[in-house]
Amino acid sequence: MTSIDERARIVRDAWTTGVTTHFPGDPKPSYVAPWDETPEWGRQAATAVYDQVRAFIDVTDGATIKLTREQKGRYVLMRGW
Repeated sequence: MTSIDERARIVRDAWTTGVTTHFPGDPKPSYVAPWDETPEWGRQAATAVYDQVRAFIDVTDGATIKLTREQKGRYVLMRGW
C-alpha cells in the first residue's frame, strides 16, 4: 500500500497542477504552496480524497475506467469538497 504521505502528495500535486492550469489569474498562495508549507489539515484532506477515490475504484472492480473524464472529475469534486 502507498504510504499516507505518498497518497496525500499524489492528490496535492494533481490539485496544484489543476489550479495552475485552469485557474484564471493568480491563485491564492495556499492553493499552490509547496508540500512543506501545506498545513496538516490540508495533508489529511488530500489523504482522505485519495482513499475515497481508491475505494471507489476498488468497489467497482476497476469499472471506473469506463467513466468519461468529466464523470471522473465530478466524482472527485463531490468526494473531495
